[in-house]
This record gives sequence, C-alpha cells and structure tokens, in this order.
Amino acid sequence: MNRIQTPRLQLLPLTEKQLKRCVIPGGPDDLARELGVSLDGSLFSGVVSRAINIKLDKMSSAPAARHVWHTFWLIILGRQRAIGMIGFKGPVDTNGQLEIGYGIMPAHQGQGYATEAVSEFINWAFSPGHKGVTAVIAETARDNVASQRVLQKCGMQFQYAMDDYLWWRVAISERGLPADI
Repeated sequence: MNRIQTPRLQLLPLTEKQLKRCVIPGGPDDLARELGVSLDGSLFSGVVSRAINIKLDKMSSAPAARHVWHTFWLIILGRQRAIGMIGFKGPVDTNGQLEIGYGIMPAHQGQGYATEAVSEFINWAFSPGHKGVTAVIAETARDNVASQRVLQKCGMQFQYAMDDYLWWRVAISERGLPADI
C-alpha cells in the first residue's frame, strides 16, 4: 500500500489484517512489533474502536485495491511513535467528494501534527491517478475549535452548520490543481 511522508510524519495505511489487530486483545502490541513503532493501545479505544469495526465491515466487501479509501492510516512521528490516525470515510461519492476524519493523541496535540497530516492527506487525495476526486469534506463538533483551525489552515472553507456539527470543504480547484476526472 501507499505511504505518505511529510517533514515530521509518515502516514501508513493499515491493511485489513493490521486493522483487525487494533480491536482484539493484545493486537495493538502485535501490530507495534510488526511495524517497529511505539503504539499506545488507547489510540484504538471507545469511539475509534467502533469506527474501526465499521471500516472493517466496509473493507470486507471492497476490492483490496480500494482499501486505502476505507482504512485508517497511522500517523507516525518520525519513524518510531504512532501519535494518531487519519482516514477517509469511504471512497469518492457521486459528487466527487471524500470525507476525511482524523485524531491526534492528547499528548501530541497543539504541535501542528494534525495540520501537517491533514494537509498532506488532502494533497494525496488530489494527486493524479485518483480519478473523480473533486473535493474533500469534513465535519467538526461546534465546540471543537482546535479541529476547526486545522481545517482552516488546510484551506477548507466553512459550508454549513447542522445540529452540533459544522461542515467544511476544499475543492481541488481551490488548491490550484487540475481536476483529474
């Protein structure tokens, strides 16, 4: 699978087998050994665990070549410490949009890692060969100002509010890139 490198981070997509390890007892330790990284198992707790199970369900019915659009990607600081995850919530929709989601462990927040990862992940989605991708969207909780700032720094524009969430969007044309449709 692909790997994305930034100045401080690497983004590593997890295979279906690796993603399964995130939600089984002892699995995160096995995954850390396999990848050669330090990995805090709490990264996969609570709502993230439920999201992983949803992703696994989608991956089980998708061709392996499409798994990069369904899986979580580990955000690895340098080459040794997993500090978060990022991913799309599925392949491009009928409007040419991908929805992005991400999270950084509390001890590593406020250091620009989310902005660096999200910006590069958007660039990757807009890269040649990803046909049909015209925009990336995201939702944030109204009270999650830090995440809103990340999206703004990545060029996303506020679109609308619904209940307790705000929706954001950046189009490929706003990045000065030609649409590869």
